[in-house]
Amino acid sequence: QHHAYLPCMASAGADGQMCLWNTEAQETSDSRLQASFVLKSPLPKGTLGPFAEADLPSCTAWVPALTSQLLAGYTSARVSVFDVRHGTQVLDLFPEGGASSAAAVTSTCAQQL
Repeated sequence: QHHAYLPCMASAGADGQMCLWNTEAQETSDSRLQASFVLKSPLPKGTLGPFAEADLPSCTAWVPALTSQLLAGYTSARVSVFDVRHGTQVLDLFPEGGASSAAAVTSTCAQQL
């Protein structure tokens, strides 16, 4: 999703990364990719549970009131917020429900696009 004020765009990838791209970089430049963010696992590696496997980002949206923060919706219905200025994950929300929560998150992100 393109940022409302800044020359950058965010993407969600099947490789598990959220990427921030410079839309004003020249085509031949290697500097289009400005940053990438990967979701922190809430559980130790090897632990069983609904969030033990790698979540894949399914949508992205800029937080309207905090333009330096990027919202990420994941396939498990988990939602995280990343601060793109500091390169940190600042919020992590986990769903209480099952598949119905995942559908609600995906639907909400789709409305932002």
